[in-house]
Amino acid sequence: MRLVVLGSGGREHAMARALLKGGHEVYWGPGNGARGDWSPLEDAYNLDKLQALQPDLILVGPEDPLADGLVDQLQERGLQAWGPTAAQARLESSKAWSKQFMRRHGLPSAEFAIADTLEEARAAIHRLCDQHGVVVKADGLAAGKGVVVAEDERSAGQAAQELLAKYGRLVIERRLLGQEASWILLLRPDGFQALPLARDHKRLRDGDAGPNTGGMGTVTPVESPFDLDQLGRDLFAALEQEQLNYFGALFVGLLFTSQGPQILEFNCRLGDPESEVLLESMPGDFLQALQGAQLPAWRGCCLDVVLAHPGYPETSSPAMRIEGIPEGVTVLHAGTRRDEQGQLWTAGGRVLHLVAHAENYESAQREVYAAAQKITFNGRPAHYRTDIGRTLAGRL
Repeated sequence: MRLVVLGSGGREHAMARALLKGGHEVYWGPGNGARGDWSPLEDAYNLDKLQALQPDLILVGPEDPLADGLVDQLQERGLQAWGPTAAQARLESSKAWSKQFMRRHGLPSAEFAIADTLEEARAAIHRLCDQHGVVVKADGLAAGKGVVVAEDERSAGQAAQELLAKYGRLVIERRLLGQEASWILLLRPDGFQALPLARDHKRLRDGDAGPNTGGMGTVTPVESPFDLDQLGRDLFAALEQEQLNYFGALFVGLLFTSQGPQILEFNCRLGDPESEVLLESMPGDFLQALQGAQLPAWRGCCLDVVLAHPGYPETSSPAMRIEGIPEGVTVLHAGTRRDEQGQLWTAGGRVLHLVAHAENYESAQREVYAAAQKITFNGRPAHYRTDIGRTLAGRL
């Protein structure tokens, strides 16, 4: 089949690789500095050029074009797309709307309030903050950086003031304690297929210290202390009832608490960096899985470590020359570009994903971190966490 992947990050690189494994003809754009057997797309979001390709399916990776209604526009032209319409993407593009959806259908989630002013935010913080703190979230899309877990009312009020100035409406949530997991459902009109649980490491530094990022590394599988089958059925029924079911991926951020699984958020797309481990370790044909084919048993485990640009996520820095990528390691490109001579340069905050699929986490860690130590940006080591998968090592 002729397939188009739209996007330019590590998720889309993983998608293109997975589709190529199935023997399909793949076009990818805008792309980045990665090289592969796909055909590059110039002016990737030009609808006339996409239509001229006559693709069998267009897979939209990033959240912004989904929230802006790209799938609606593709469908108006008779093109089949994998992803939600703008109305369906409200599950991600508005945390306030998403929390109200969870409340309407009795889906397990933290107590919350919506605030449009600093006064409303401070009142909600005072009501919801306890000895564990409180969570302050930007309502709209924020590339994974619009969430602040505040330890007390003072820091929460400061976060609310900053996020209101930048994003507008806020969601204030009671803080829940537990282990996080990423649960990705491949939705279809007639049902869904759940992929193995993954765990993202959102904080910048080892030990879950530092600010939130778009994700510094991921592991899969992780075990669930709860049976998630009923939650999946309840969620799918809620989507159908409000005509929110679509042909695409639904990312469900979960927190495993002493009271059971709680939903933290929805993303209407494949997670990033979850895609990097799930698609690299997926058995069978990715496209067939999207269409409902049951995948064979998953084996081993997969680990992804992100190499980030200095200053990420607070500041951006000038492009840096990337060197030292060793042979034999899986490298997924995120923020990269090539110059006219083919030299690779940084072009974003999260630059590279180093991925290893092995029998156990110890083997995957050895492979990834041996490669990470050899890669330099302008002759300097890249920033990366050294503890990805450490808590799971030896358990599989």
